[in-house]
Amino acid sequence: MLSSRRTPQIVPRGNVPGCFVRIRSGFRSLSKGEQMVAKAILQDPQAVILGSVTSLARRSRTSAAAVSRFCRKLGFGSFPRFKIRLSQDLASPTADIHEDAAVGDSIGEITRKVLHGNIQTLSDTLQVLDEKAVEQAVDLLSAASRITFLGMGGSGMVAQDAAHKFMRTGTPVVAYTDRHLQLIHAALLGGADVVVAVSHTGHNRDLLEVLQVAKAAGARIIVITHYGPSPIVKLADVALHTMARETAYRRESLSSRIAAMAIVDVLYVGVGVRHHRDVVKNIKKIRHAILRTRM
Repeated sequence: MLSSRRTPQIVPRGNVPGCFVRIRSGFRSLSKGEQMVAKAILQDPQAVILGSVTSLARRSRTSAAAVSRFCRKLGFGSFPRFKIRLSQDLASPTADIHEDAAVGDSIGEITRKVLHGNIQTLSDTLQVLDEKAVEQAVDLLSAASRITFLGMGGSGMVAQDAAHKFMRTGTPVVAYTDRHLQLIHAALLGGADVVVAVSHTGHNRDLLEVLQVAKAAGARIIVITHYGPSPIVKLADVALHTMARETAYRRESLSSRIAAMAIVDVLYVGVGVRHHRDVVKNIKKIRHAILRTRM
């Protein structure tokens, strides 16, 4: 008898990414058996396409039921649908160009692998970035009377870089990376203010507390975070997702910083296009002021 309970999916709304992106982004949310299925798929995806649900269950040392649960949780519905999408991913020339740096690699090899890793991060992020969400974020930022960027650790650097860019829009902009300053500022926000919070994991308790204060004050919240469900997404008016993979020498957060900064660039250009004349005028003023400091 079939159970009426539905398997919760770990795929948020928005663009529908490919198999490899979904597996890597949702790996930690899978059960032990489902993780074994995921590893078997990543080790030999071609064999999965040519095989059956039973053969995959045997290779992953699980069961056909575990394979089916894995497919439903990742949002594919069934194993046949999963195989179709997997075959499409493998046919793509950018399906998986990432390689991990290894001891003994030359500087040239390390350079190639690191840069390819960055390219892969941006390519994966493009898959999960929801165009409608980006447009909503640009709408909020374009109408804001004040913009606040928040981040801690590596994400704090992204917040500071974002504030540096958005100064050119003419809208009052600040960036805070200290929790106490963030809380003080959040308590004084209002309905015309927009907060952009950057967090790779989306689970930073201090930042979540700050956003709760900002939301209670009436501010609108945009978050830039790693693809997948997280507490920070639940607090957001708009969520923009990055996608990065972890390797031995490059934790996910390193690559995600590049993706987060790219999203900031998209938002800045989007707002700049909306307020083209003002932004161009401000850039000319800034250049004129900076030229005075040069010999």
